[in-house]
Amino acid sequence: MKQSSATPALKTGLEIAQSAEFYEREGQYGTAIERYKKSLGLLLPLLRSEPEGYRKTLLAAEVSRWMGRAEAVQELMKIQEKALADLEGDSVTDKQCVIQ
Repeated sequence: MKQSSATPALKTGLEIAQSAEFYEREGQYGTAIERYKKSLGLLLPLLRSEPEGYRKTLLAAEVSRWMGRAEAVQELMKIQEKALADLEGDSVTDKQCVIQ
């Protein structure tokens, strides 16, 4: 991250993405998604304007990885929401009386 200090927006974007990874590891998926989106919003325009070279290659790889992580977290959240909805649906069914 040392070279990124010459580009404050790049440094900020990288720091936010790293915090997104932290929140993801901690299971705080909503915050992680917000952080991934914010960082990618900063990094994607910078990536487009970055001159060809090693730094652009590294940045492109990290941006791609973070996009994949964000998509995986969103998918995980959908699965969790569905599982929770299924559990809530099952509990309502269990509490109903049925007369035959």
